[in-house]
Amino acid sequence: MAKHNISLVIAIVLALLFFIITMVFTALAGPGIYPFMETTSNISDEFVTQITPAGWTFTIWSIIYIFLASVLVYVLSGIFRKNAYGYVYCSRLFCHMDFLWLGA
Repeated sequence: MAKHNISLVIAIVLALLFFIITMVFTALAGPGIYPFMETTSNISDEFVTQITPAGWTFTIWSIIYIFLASVLVYVLSGIFRKNAYGYVYCSRLFCHMDFLWLGA
């Protein structure tokens, strides 16, 4: 019978926790809600540089956050799924697939 790898489960839970914290801070920083005293657009307007992109270019972060959330859902589902080698998140194939995107 396969057993959970506690250190990997803790890493998965910490990744979820840090993602939630990141989303909260991002949601608070946009409109300038406490602890952020100014909105991100006001700060961008205050410190204009030659390479400051247009405001619409920051919508890429929506795509990035959606991708990160979907990866976290997939990883969390691995805690509850098994294959012939044990729990899915402990599978060697699963661990190697995490780094495939580096070569893309």
